[in-house]
Amino acid sequence: QLPMVYSWQNVYQQMYDTQIEYDLVIRSRYDMALYNQVDYNSIDGNYLNHAGNATSLDDNLCITNYANAEKLYHNVFTKLIKLSKKSGVLNSAEESWTKIVEHEGLIDKAVINPALRFQLLRDNWLWWGDEEGNIVSDKVLVR
Repeated sequence: QLPMVYSWQNVYQQMYDTQIEYDLVIRSRYDMALYNQVDYNSIDGNYLNHAGNATSLDDNLCITNYANAEKLYHNVFTKLIKLSKKSGVLNSAEESWTKIVEHEGLIDKAVINPALRFQLLRDNWLWWGDEEGNIVSDKVLVR
């Protein structure tokens, strides 16, 4: 998880440096397929929208507004190291993400959004997209 969170911090810094305040900031894994097209107009950026098939605050996908993103991702790697040193434990990625959300006072804004359901695309699968944007694989993606 350390390389993942370090990359979050670096990518956020590049976004921050543009001085463009985006309506929504999307942080996701590179190897995921959404089950359905997302209507971004229906996403309330005042919340931290997590994937609908998650059972906890999931580190795979989060959509929020610029102000929340600034609190979460600005120096997020540094925060993770500091929180881990303080507790003496480097938790799982999901637990660490939850601790960061709590630390920034945003836990009450964290929601699981049922419209954001995804499947991770695994390395040992052959997968690609067709002309309609559907994920095609040599294995069936279970919904």
